[in-house]
Amino acid sequence: KDAVLICNGRLGRGIQNAVINGALVEGDIFHKLSYIVEATRSYPHVVLGVSPRGALALMKAAKGYAAIAGRSYVLPDDIQRAAHPVLEHRIMLESAARIRKNAVGEIVENIIKSTRVPTEAVFENL
Repeated sequence: KDAVLICNGRLGRGIQNAVINGALVEGDIFHKLSYIVEATRSYPHVVLGVSPRGALALMKAAKGYAAIAGRSYVLPDDIQRAAHPVLEHRIMLESAARIRKNAVGEIVENIIKSTRVPTEAVFENL
């Protein structure tokens, strides 16, 4: 019979934390993440942007995407993939802006598109 690995929640979370915390976030990638978060705070019609805890959540989610892809380092695509699900519910808009369907999603997308993507040279030493 095939062996089955069974682990409790504590062990599973420990493994998850070890994998995610081990992922490397290079300086340029960190700056991209920081820029995205900062831009949510000064974007037109935004009353409340992403908090420092939201920035940490984005970094952790990006590390998770990297781990799922089998990498020990975060790519710009990981941040972009994680941005919508992590950031959208953390942004509060002015009343008039909330009326538009998917307004927050459009804001996050515009911010992502306006950020400089680090070049391949960043990843040469990884």
